[in-house]
Amino acid sequence: MYTALRGKDLDTGKPDPAKRQVQFDQLTQAQERALDLTNWHEFMQGLERAGFRGAKMITSENAVIYTYALWLVGRVDYSVPLDRLRELMARWFFMASVTSRYSGSFESQMERDLALFRDLADHDAEGFCERIDRVVSDTLTGDFWSITLPNELATSASKSPSLMAYIAALNILDAELSLSTGKVRARLDPASRRSKASNAIICSPSNICGRSSASPMRK
Repeated sequence: MYTALRGKDLDTGKPDPAKRQVQFDQLTQAQERALDLTNWHEFMQGLERAGFRGAKMITSENAVIYTYALWLVGRVDYSVPLDRLRELMARWFFMASVTSRYSGSFESQMERDLALFRDLADHDAEGFCERIDRVVSDTLTGDFWSITLPNELATSASKSPSLMAYIAALNILDAELSLSTGKVRARLDPASRRSKASNAIICSPSNICGRSSASPMRK
């Protein structure tokens, strides 16, 4: 970023004042789009579509930031329609969250993700969607669902990526609370103020993962 804003010529290695101004103009435009509340609210609808109903379900702020960056790329550079982009990035965020995609060397990971689109023509919505879908499918394989995820659910952690993904899945399925009344998503509504006790979700992951080949989960 610093090198780009200096307007450095990649061939000569010297700063170019004309390129510098172009880079600052691009940064200004990108900042306006990133801070546009309409864009942000549309993006947040995608997170809700992924089953994530509030900040307490987020285990990685990086996943939110970088998924929003990809949302903007899809919307601005590749002109993906909003309804399709919402579904697409909901799947991407779920994948990024449950696999901790943007933990550790997250900047390098984001560079690799952006590199997926370097050879796409502007406004190539189909190409953008195809590459996003391919990464999600290659990451969330059958073995991930039947082996990796059930094993990761065998934890006593109160806020792990796998547990939050499981609760997100309950929201998507509009599941009912076990041993209680009402829906899971209603208990997780950010507008609803409840005690910690009433926020507890009495439901076993084995309802979803019980048919897998993984070993039984600890109680």
